[in-house]
Amino acid sequence: MLVAVVILLIGLWLARRISRALSGVLERAKVEAMLAAFFGNVAYAVVLALVLVTALDAIGVPPTSLFAVVGAAGLAVGLPLKDSLANISAGVRLIVLRPFHTGDTVQIAGVTGVVERDVHLQLPDKVAGLIGRDAAPPKDKALSHGD
Repeated sequence: MLVAVVILLIGLWLARRISRALSGVLERAKVEAMLAAFFGNVAYAVVLALVLVTALDAIGVPPTSLFAVVGAAGLAVGLPLKDSLANISAGVRLIVLRPFHTGDTVQIAGVTGVVERDVHLQLPDKVAGLIGRDAAPPKDKALSHGD
């Protein structure tokens, strides 16, 4: 039990260090701050998951059963959220690829307008306020061709 606590404490420290280091490297590489923070948080979550599995294994919980439970839970959560996850993914791609900028005229999901501000991840479902009307097409439509 003491070994598991030590693994958790060291793992939490390590996860924070890796997350901060990755965010710092990405910001120095001129990656947008929001995207750098997002990848830092993803790195933190991945390291923390590995630390938890290691700590639970140290107290006798087999990792194979943990992976089965996590896989089933991921499937149960992922299927209902597939459209929201697609829009979050599209938001990340819009930030990385920058297919259009403030002031560009765009046509998304049959709506034409002028981009008023940059796309951010805080709007997971719609590109609200993106074009010069109240229309808010889903972000994944901004990346598709022929719609």
